[in-house]
Amino acid sequence: MMDHIERMEASAERNYDEMDQGEGKLKCSCGKIFNVDEGQTVDPNPWAMPVCPDCFNEYKWYKQNK
Repeated sequence: MMDHIERMEASAERNYDEMDQGEGKLKCSCGKIFNVDEGQTVDPNPWAMPVCPDCFNEYKWYKQNK
């Protein structure tokens, strides 16, 4: 049986595999395709998935103007 950390790691791996488009590209939850090196996370959770630059900028704007 997997412990909590192992379950979180496995879940993150599955999520990343679903995002992976090959050739260094990922698909954001909004549907946009972006380069792996352009993605950033909006959550401090170590298993958080990266988002595209547009979603990251929208999140950053929201946090600043909240």
